[in-house]
Amino acid sequence: MQYEHYLKSMFEPQSVAIVGASERHDSIGAVLIRNMLDARYNGALHAINPKHDSVQGVPCVARLDDLRKRPDLAVICTPAATVPGLIEECGRAGIKSAVVISSGFAECGPAGAELERRTRIAAKRSGVRIIGPNCLGLMRPAIGLNATFARAAGIPGSIGLISQSGAICTALLDWAQTNGVGFSTVVSLGASIDLDFGEILDYMIADPRTESIFMYIEGIRDARRFMSAVRAAARVKPVLAIKVGRHPAGSKAVASHTGAMVGSDDVFDAALRRAGVVRLANVGQMYAAASALFSHFRPRGKRLAIITNGGGPGVMAADHAADIGIPLAQLDPANAAFYETRRADFALRWRAAMQGWETRAARLKGVRVVSQHNGFPYLYQWLGLVAVAISVTSLDPRLSGKLEPRAAAPAKRLAALGRLVDAGVPVHCSVAPVIPAITDEFMEEIVARAAALGVKSCGWIPIRLPHEVAPLFREWLSVHFPERGDKVMHIVQSIRGGRDNDPDFFTRMKPSGVWADLFRARFRLACKRAGLGKPKFDLDCTRFRPPEVGGQLRLL
Repeated sequence: MQYEHYLKSMFEPQSVAIVGASERHDSIGAVLIRNMLDARYNGALHAINPKHDSVQGVPCVARLDDLRKRPDLAVICTPAATVPGLIEECGRAGIKSAVVISSGFAECGPAGAELERRTRIAAKRSGVRIIGPNCLGLMRPAIGLNATFARAAGIPGSIGLISQSGAICTALLDWAQTNGVGFSTVVSLGASIDLDFGEILDYMIADPRTESIFMYIEGIRDARRFMSAVRAAARVKPVLAIKVGRHPAGSKAVASHTGAMVGSDDVFDAALRRAGVVRLANVGQMYAAASALFSHFRPRGKRLAIITNGGGPGVMAADHAADIGIPLAQLDPANAAFYETRRADFALRWRAAMQGWETRAARLKGVRVVSQHNGFPYLYQWLGLVAVAISVTSLDPRLSGKLEPRAAAPAKRLAALGRLVDAGVPVHCSVAPVIPAITDEFMEEIVARAAALGVKSCGWIPIRLPHEVAPLFREWLSVHFPERGDKVMHIVQSIRGGRDNDPDFFTRMKPSGVWADLFRARFRLACKRAGLGKPKFDLDCTRFRPPEVGGQLRLL
């Protein structure tokens, strides 16, 4: 007789009911239905909402009791106050599993804590097992189950993810979708008032689709069950975990997020090590581990070799390998002479290939090429293929953060200019956009700093306010510079012929008027003092060939 896990209806449901399904585009109920349809769920899908007869083409009924056939899983996304009653309704309908996505429980104060207590009592009395509340949901890509409101859908794979943070789930899903890494299961625990790590791990141990398990942990509610399950899991599958709340500030944040209790991090770390769990320090390490495990690459034996084009990184890698107990492979002494002969031959052929490439690529000299690869400057040294311009708006990081949030800080832009100069790449510094009475004070200093880095040319561009940008800029001024907003707009309009913007193609980059002449004179004087001229890149356009009629552009 084949063993059937008691959580099978949760993770392998034959039918799913979305309680709170909606036609409103931006609602969670609408996203849940849409995600289930997009994932091509291979079971029966039901919508529950008294306001509709169908939702996005899915038949809809008013109550769970109205369904002719009992679903295996209910996904609830209605207001928190309705959840205890809905759990009791699940029990009456014979539904044994529920995912409660709704928020508004203990994380919101005493009233929410009371709702959470009532939900827990209703679940225990009705025999309904719950994931959540306040969670992202549940995903099983192999069967088309995407009972989440995540934007990125997981692709089928072998990684099981259990997380107390919905944001961590979505971040990992976004990365995995881009990198082709798949999941067997994604579980967002949320407040975990019922099912916690221990029982979810117990299911993943028996799940043949799950080959490795990742956990994001903020706190553990049932330590005994957790340790029992994690020890059993680590014996048969790789188990990796991020545990946060290592310091008092983090522990306080955890308590406010999920309400989980956080004990001594040293004790927890020792317990994970004893159980055989690999502890990760950050999400970046989780990405790397997920990629490695999903590739099914398993290195065995003393086979690690370090190949590097720099001595320093090679030494650091060798030291780290020794720190973690990984011996480096050794060349077979009996074949050392053969290896050296092959190495010397490879070096000769490599140099010949590079010389041949340089000769052939010389035909491209003068062609502007845009590349994000950090090795491209080396090619430029041979071929002269690229010129780079970087804009610097101000030298005040706080102002830069207000003006260009999430963009590189001024210091980093200047550092990038310096590194490009050192690599032999022609660079140009653009002081842009120049905002009167806000950023124009930095013009002279930006020019001076760029020149000190070896930059040979600078330019400036006044602020432009086309179409919807103008009202957005006015709003930005009212928030950050209310005392000088009128002055700024007066000067902007004075250099644009009395308008917010000059749309003419030939004059839009050439402001006019007294203020424009003043900025132009200041910039010209700054460049003269710094010894900078106009941008001049020796670009050869003679290699350009117009396309043939009905043909395609040729690269060479």
